[in-house]
Amino acid sequence: MKFTIVTLAVLSVIGSCAASNGLDEFNNGNHQFTADLYNRLIKGRQDKNFVFSPLTVAISLGIARIGANGKSADEITEAVGLPKDNNDLVKSLVQLGEELKSDQFKLHQAVGFYTSRDVNVTDSFKTDLEKCRDAKLETVDFSNATDVVENINKWVGVQTKHKIKHLLSEDEVSKTSQLVLINAVYFNATWKHKFTMLPTKKRFSLSRTNSVMVDMMTVTNHFRYYDLGHIDAKAIELPYEGKDASMVVVLPNAGYWGDLSNINNNLAKVIEITTADECKDKCSMRDVTVEMPIFSVWARYRMQQDLNQLGIETAFSEDADFTNMADGSIKIHNFIQKAYINVTTEGTVATAANDNNVQFRYLSSMRHQTPDRTVFNVQHGFMYYIKLSNTIIMAGKTSHMR
Repeated sequence: MKFTIVTLAVLSVIGSCAASNGLDEFNNGNHQFTADLYNRLIKGRQDKNFVFSPLTVAISLGIARIGANGKSADEITEAVGLPKDNNDLVKSLVQLGEELKSDQFKLHQAVGFYTSRDVNVTDSFKTDLEKCRDAKLETVDFSNATDVVENINKWVGVQTKHKIKHLLSEDEVSKTSQLVLINAVYFNATWKHKFTMLPTKKRFSLSRTNSVMVDMMTVTNHFRYYDLGHIDAKAIELPYEGKDASMVVVLPNAGYWGDLSNINNNLAKVIEITTADECKDKCSMRDVTVEMPIFSVWARYRMQQDLNQLGIETAFSEDADFTNMADGSIKIHNFIQKAYINVTTEGTVATAANDNNVQFRYLSSMRHQTPDRTVFNVQHGFMYYIKLSNTIIMAGKTSHMR
């Protein structure tokens, strides 16, 4: 039987959320998994911009793990850093869904589980799935791919506030498909401190010898600033309205022309430092003038090979064991993610998209560093991630402008 997993993330910046100690194990795994998957996805993409959602991948694999047994379950647990006990995992996913709910911002995550008519889903899996907030279980006729795709795309459109209208195409499901699991996340938040668009263009280095003139946006305020001298880099945390929601931008120091290798090789440690509750290690609160781009990135991935390299192999093979999910022989056939992020002077929108494409605009001010104010000037390639409290929902890198 074919089991397809599709993940997508929709983020549009307007808010924040609070986390709970009960999610510590999940979040610790989320941090390491973000670093591991980021460094897998960047292979072959050093000269490209990309974005992905580690949260939607982790949630989807977590749900798959609930239905898995033996080596299939063990490999997912180890790679993603999930709680080993199924009851603890279900509780973590349920709690995560509740923590992602807030009146202070627009954040919605939902799970769609579509099964063929001849698949007998176990009662225990149905019970666990129903515990997850906004989970949907539906039986469909995969022999009619047109209707199934239309049905799924319509549901995705509703879950993502119609930011994603065409997630799946008919060639991504077939009459032999048995299960399609979709996890969608929508986040909409505005900056706590609004950026200003300025008409002055500034040089952005693409390499040691190549640069382009671009537009920038700027803001000056009191921010968390991280001196990552041990990897010749620095980082800043840009909060969204509400609390505990922010974008962390990690920038190589001047002279590296966007060389992100030191950041990539130490990303797990960087995430550990920049997700700490208190501003301690390498962190200070200071007045900072930030100059950074307005940018948009679209990306689409078939992640099977990347997940295989992280140790998740059995679930994709004929030896897969998902007998806690359904009767019969089931394996993961496709693991697809479509992601999109849009960062503007107002905030951030990230959502799923169909094609790899990038658009950028930069707006800049002619500010200079003083003893009382630090300048964080994004003039070359950078890495970033969006976090809700300590949960990373989006990550990517930008190194090319046009």
